[in-house]
Amino acid sequence: MFVTDLLSQADNASDLFEELIETHAESLIQVAYSYVKNKQMAEDIVQDVFIKAFEKKEQFRGDSSYKTYH
Repeated sequence: MFVTDLLSQADNASDLFEELIETHAESLIQVAYSYVKNKQMAEDIVQDVFIKAFEKKEQFRGDSSYKTYH
């Protein structure tokens, strides 16, 4: 089964995004912090990124990894 198929199923989408958050959140916070120099603001930015990614999950074709998707 392809990633896009998994994301299209509501039950799996939540599980996949939870895994994505656990896997990538800390490194994204570090990147955001390197720009804004404020931990709370960096965490807010990353939260907004994950919200946007979840809202647009149907657009992910699976041609790249989640880490490089934009």
